[in-house]
Amino acid sequence: MLTREDIENLIKAEKEIFVTKQDLQELEDKLSGEINVVKTSVDGLVKIVKNNGLEIKSLNYRVTRLEEWTEKAAPKIGIDLKDNVIRP
Repeated sequence: MLTREDIENLIKAEKEIFVTKQDLQELEDKLSGEINVVKTSVDGLVKIVKNNGLEIKSLNYRVTRLEEWTEKAAPKIGIDLKDNVIRP
């Protein structure tokens, strides 16, 4: 048969081992805040990636225009582009 001391020890152990609804709610609140921070960071990174994509497209367009202009201008100023190609 359980004694009063046994029961008190079980109650103490239960409080230390098992979580309560309040413990779970506190954990949920903490995690919710941390998840919001992560969402904000990810949103910021997505914006940067989109802006970089637009910048790359813009630069690509400008480089293409300069290449076309160079190909048209080279013969007129007496430069043979085949001899002056820079290879990576």
